[in-house]
Amino acid sequence: MTRLDLQLPVLSSHRRGRKLSLDLAASNGTGSSLEHQLKQDVAQPNLRRRAGQLAAGVIFSALASAAGATESGGGRPVAGTAVNPSAGVVPDQPIMMFNLGLQAVDGNIGANKQIPIAGRIAGEAENQYTLQSLSLFKVWDTGPGAWHFASSLTMLFMQSEVTVQAFVPPAPGLDHSAKVAGLYDLAITPIVAGYHFSKDEHLSLSLRVWAPTGRYVSGKLVNLSQNVWTAIPTLSYTRYLPQGWEVSSVATLNFSTRNKASNYQSAPLFTLDVLGSKKLGDGWAMGAIAGWIEQIGKDSGPLADKLNGFRGSELALGPIVTYSSKIGALPLSSSFRWMNTVSQRNRMDRNTFYLSFSVPVPL
Repeated sequence: MTRLDLQLPVLSSHRRGRKLSLDLAASNGTGSSLEHQLKQDVAQPNLRRRAGQLAAGVIFSALASAAGATESGGGRPVAGTAVNPSAGVVPDQPIMMFNLGLQAVDGNIGANKQIPIAGRIAGEAENQYTLQSLSLFKVWDTGPGAWHFASSLTMLFMQSEVTVQAFVPPAPGLDHSAKVAGLYDLAITPIVAGYHFSKDEHLSLSLRVWAPTGRYVSGKLVNLSQNVWTAIPTLSYTRYLPQGWEVSSVATLNFSTRNKASNYQSAPLFTLDVLGSKKLGDGWAMGAIAGWIEQIGKDSGPLADKLNGFRGSELALGPIVTYSSKIGALPLSSSFRWMNTVSQRNRMDRNTFYLSFSVPVPL
């Protein structure tokens, strides 16, 4: 799998509006086509505010999940962090979205397990980190219709500490603990394509790329980069149900290049996150998330071969709470989630906390 020091969640959550053209939670009652309804909604004064609330769902679902399997059993992706309310909805109006995120993770892998890390095999490891993110998302002006398009960019600052209890074989003089802080790898989503089947059913397709722009030092316990390029095709889906209920899901495939410094090739990963939520009124919504990660095939390279391919999987569950309000005339959407690993194989047991704030700006 790829490296303990890499965890990449960039998330936010937004509740859907009652009259947003892409949400259309309330039927217009006229039997008109979706395109006609979109044109009608353009005149509504709250359109851009609603578009901003919905944008973050697909935007930050398109940024959250990343990378392939990990050399250390930690790293990205983190189960349950890719999906958000309205994950499959791309707004129909041109806007710029700004998202600030803070993630904190406490992870460990047990003494009875061996993991590849820093070019060696280790037994029992811990990883605590915080990750601050700034994400920019632009919805392009493509006019009326069922298809709409967007692009995004995410910059991250990470503080991480890794502790290893023992190396196999023993390595006298080698540090068993290390810390790092600085700019992390860059996440780019050149294309997000959203399609609207109806007022209640939406889907988006996206391609994300992680670029190894962070500092990487071969042999270190913890780094600011995965030292690989990763491509992640993503499928997101949202279905609105009566009485304020919603179901959203995000599925990804993660393909990484070989880490040339460690000669480690991570196998592809499949991830699936599913969210169910309900609007409670006064801007509040609450829900639950299930996240699953399954490695497709075995890792390869000298260390991976010694560990029989170090094939991994992970299941995590947790709650999410979202709130929508205003800062002056600008809408503010915020969310908080906690994901807890309930089952894993060759990956870390983790408690993951994520807090985010999103503000849309009309163009």
